[in-house]
Amino acid sequence: MQVQKDTETYNTKKFNELFSELEHCNEEEEKEKIEEINELVNKLDENEYLSSFTTKLFDDILKMIEEKKLSMGNAVLLMKRIGYCKIKKENENESFSNSLLHDRIQEMIFDEEKKKEEKNERLLVDLCECYLLLNHVHTSFEMAPMCMHFILKVSLKKDENEETQKEAEIALFSLSCISEYVTIKQEIYLNEIKEIIKYHQEHRNLTHFAYNFAWMFLMRRLFFNSKLETVIINDLHFVREAASEVKKLAGSIDWKNNEKDEEMKRMKINDIVIVERWLCMIHYFFYSCKFRVEKFIELISCMTSLCRATIDTHKIFVRECCSTFFDMMKHQPVLPVVNDLLKGGAIDFFMEELQRSTLDDIISYMFFKFLKEISISLEGNEENETDDAERKATKQKMVEKLEEEGYEDINTSLCKPLVYSRNKYFCYFVYAGIVDHFMEF
Repeated sequence: MQVQKDTETYNTKKFNELFSELEHCNEEEEKEKIEEINELVNKLDENEYLSSFTTKLFDDILKMIEEKKLSMGNAVLLMKRIGYCKIKKENENESFSNSLLHDRIQEMIFDEEKKKEEKNERLLVDLCECYLLLNHVHTSFEMAPMCMHFILKVSLKKDENEETQKEAEIALFSLSCISEYVTIKQEIYLNEIKEIIKYHQEHRNLTHFAYNFAWMFLMRRLFFNSKLETVIINDLHFVREAASEVKKLAGSIDWKNNEKDEEMKRMKINDIVIVERWLCMIHYFFYSCKFRVEKFIELISCMTSLCRATIDTHKIFVRECCSTFFDMMKHQPVLPVVNDLLKGGAIDFFMEELQRSTLDDIISYMFFKFLKEISISLEGNEENETDDAERKATKQKMVEKLEEEGYEDINTSLCKPLVYSRNKYFCYFVYAGIVDHFMEF
């Protein structure tokens, strides 16, 4: 514990030391110093971040810019890294929003945007990206559309060179940070974001992160705009693309081995982060979307494969997939979803895993709850449920699956752990007679 405290103290002191040295550097030295600071920023933990990036620090950055002790270009590099780390750490402090630098950046964006000729487009994009990244959840309704206009121009570039890809990645990342609660008219962004996604689907010109960011931006808009469902499903084929990305990433990661080479370790961490973001977006999609899509089986199959690959090393992915399956049942027609879960292998996976003695309490509980939810859903009480014969046929499939996998023995052996799980995690039931319940037509 003491080692961690010393590390925190060292990082904070080192940051303050490097920052104070900036005003004594020439521009070339300044850039090298910024790169060193940015490397350190990546290492700061939550407490170190909060203690380092205060309102006073942002005001000091502004003062250094105005006194020509820090170039705008280098200030932008620093602000983007601070904003990136803020989002990565899910930090919602308002130190930047309360600073003079925040007001000055807004003013600069408005002033530059008003120019009829010779707009400095690069400066505008940089300032808009800094604003969105540092404000994160506090982006204003007035600023968001304006920033979006300039940032989308960068994102639309078709070049596949590394520099353009990096520009598109940070641009789309900043756009994906705009909260779903910030209302933006779809005519401001829809054609452009569709073009970005479609072009990538044909030419694969974006990085994995950039493509994910483009989808995240659009998915956030879906939250309060159900009209986007047809675009997301039929025009941009989200379900197909999500299945493809999850399958590709899940198959390319060696989940069980810890990489020793630093570069390989970094690449693996990045891939895992992308998988996590896709799962989050899939969950978001099924929570918001009510459309029925035939490709669900393929997506369920890919998610089940991911669960099999990560059950021993990254259980959080298994829990995320389970939560998504719950939302599918709540927001989609019940019978097709249950059949999709059967055909996609999700039920087989649950039953196989329930027989493992090493399965933890939370996942055991989630699997049992899932089976109970299916049994309740097939009661025939749903408003849209009319085909009683199909309902009975699906229930029969579930009965056969449960009997085939020896559910009664599994349930008996896990009864005590589940009762403990109920007390520890505030679960409110243990359903011991699911097979009998399924048999009650």
